[in-house]
Amino acid sequence: MLVKTLLIFLITFFAVSEFLLGTSLIQRPLVLGPLVGLAFGQLELGIVIGATLELAFIGAVSIGAYIPPDMISGTILGTALAIEAGAGPETALALGLPISTVMLA
Repeated sequence: MLVKTLLIFLITFFAVSEFLLGTSLIQRPLVLGPLVGLAFGQLELGIVIGATLELAFIGAVSIGAYIPPDMISGTILGTALAIEAGAGPETALALGLPISTVMLA
């Protein structure tokens, strides 16, 4: 469990550091979902969950004064909790959206 927690920390640090390296879209669910799935030994499920969350967040881009939901925490926590619960992408979507909107405040 400690190894998984450290891997999640490293993935989160990598995703947040994207702003230091330039815009390369590392923070998108399509990239973070498979990384979390790989950390938990469920790469295929991570790919499916990442693609499902990408469809939900596809229009969440920062244009003007609009503040998009925090995709990083929603994707990482939603994917990790769904994989640990043994559930599928529908659970990650139900968990990822509220987590990302709560992080706006």
